[in-house]
Amino acid sequence: MVFNLLLKPKGLTIISLLALLQSMLMIAFFYIMLFGEVELIKINIPTSMFQIIGSIFIILGLGGLISAYGLWQLEKWGYWGIILTSISTIIFDLWGLTIQYMAIIGLVLPIILLAYILPRRRNFLGGFKS
Repeated sequence: MVFNLLLKPKGLTIISLLALLQSMLMIAFFYIMLFGEVELIKINIPTSMFQIIGSIFIILGLGGLISAYGLWQLEKWGYWGIILTSISTIIFDLWGLTIQYMAIIGLVLPIILLAYILPRRRNFLGGFKS
């Protein structure tokens, strides 16, 4: 694993780890919403809305984990998966701003991911040159 890590381009390694971090945070938020004593949402919302928000967290988190692995392996579906989960996360967090201003924090990683991978489309879709 470590040897393989050293053979990957640094940009790919960093962006894959950021995608992994984003996904793990989504899954952690889902877990905290279900089992934690910390309130992520500071206003009263209906239970059904709470369940929808939790479902979105877990879907984006799991989709992001799968996509991060695909990106790490330079799979085309990983590239497109990161774009899809990043755009979906941005939309989700923009909507979240209508509920709570702290949702703005969730915009940081997906914007970084998109800003890095979109201009390098050929590298991700055609493979990096060693």
